[in-house]
Amino acid sequence: MERRAFLRSIECAAIGALCGGIPASVLSCSGLRYVPALREGNRLTVLRADIGSAPFVLLQHPIIPRSIYLHRHADGAYSAVLTLCSHQGCEVEPAGDRLACPCHGSQYQLTGEVIRGPAERPLRRYDVTIDPEHVYIHLSDV
Repeated sequence: MERRAFLRSIECAAIGALCGGIPASVLSCSGLRYVPALREGNRLTVLRADIGSAPFVLLQHPIIPRSIYLHRHADGAYSAVLTLCSHQGCEVEPAGDRLACPCHGSQYQLTGEVIRGPAERPLRRYDVTIDPEHVYIHLSDV
C-alpha cells in the first residue's frame, strides 16, 4: 500500500471512530458536507473526488480552531476561509450566496469579505492551489 493511501485510510478510520457516537440522523439533517483533509506540512490536501460536484464543502482538522469553508467558483477556482467570525469568534454558517454569523448577524461574501457588520474585518483566508486530483489549502502560519 502506498504511504499516502495508508495515511488517508488511518485518518478516515480515526474520523469514523470519533463520529461513531453521533447519531446518523443528526449528521444527515445538518445538510452540510464535511470531507476529510490530510495534513501535509503546512497545507491540507483534499481529494477532488471527495468534493464531487458540491459547490462547497467544510473541512475539519485538529490543528484548525474551526471548520474551513472551501468554495468552488463558477470558473473552477477555489477559495477557502476559516469559519471563525472576526467579530466575537462564533462559527459562521453557509447561507445561500453568503456566510452568516448566527450570534450577532454579521454577513460575509463566500470569499470572506464583510458584507454587513458588526464585524469589521474579513474572515481569515487561505491560499488554494489545485491539480487534476487534489485541492491544497495552504496554512502558512498555523
